[in-house]
Amino acid sequence: MNMEIEKLDIDSIFIKYTINEIRDIEEKIKVDMERKKEELRSMVGERYRDLIEAADAIFEMKTCAKGVEQFVHLLNDKCSKIDHTLLTQSISSNTISDKQLSKLTLVISIRILTETRRRCWMFLEENNFAAAARQYLLAQHMASSLSSSTTDEQFDNDSQKAIVAATRLWHQTRHMKATILDKCRLYLKSIDTNVQILANALSTLITFGNKSVEQVLNEFLTAKLDIIKESYQNADLKSRDDDKKPKL
Repeated sequence: MNMEIEKLDIDSIFIKYTINEIRDIEEKIKVDMERKKEELRSMVGERYRDLIEAADAIFEMKTCAKGVEQFVHLLNDKCSKIDHTLLTQSISSNTISDKQLSKLTLVISIRILTETRRRCWMFLEENNFAAAARQYLLAQHMASSLSSSTTDEQFDNDSQKAIVAATRLWHQTRHMKATILDKCRLYLKSIDTNVQILANALSTLITFGNKSVEQVLNEFLTAKLDIIKESYQNADLKSRDDDKKPKL
């Protein structure tokens, strides 16, 4: 089947060709795309290769970002049932009283709040920004549940004091959201980046930072352009310093 890829009519392609022919067309288009990308790489040189490879990865990042966004929404929906899920792992008896159930829920919630800051930093050290965001959202839900329980009559004085202490701890932990987003943006400015970690950072900025895909991609490209400008400036300064050195 001889044809020119550029002259294909997309609207009529499914009418004129069989399924096997369409698959052949798809393969030819992919080969043609790769060939043109290699030609473009040769034209712009090695200096801009990172930007071209980043552009290739943007399509994968967008899909990944949508997946993470759906996951975060699902996490928020499931948070309302988290107490029941955690309790079923610990409770072996079906005859537990409401008072015991509430107290056990309180213990679990406070434990999550006390561990949140440490776990967030642990995930950030691993460049797992999405996991840090999930931990933060879980703690946020627990803090909200505790806040609505401060006037619950079934809690004794010690439990009430524990709730107040945990709520204060949450107020000290809320800054972690800004820290997580700052770490994501800092990674965008890294010279040596891993595609998977980069997708993790971009998707976290989209879902956790309430940004659109376009806004985050623009921020990413701006960060890369800043790196290029800085490299040129440093090279220019080095060249000037070399010129000033006395020649033997």
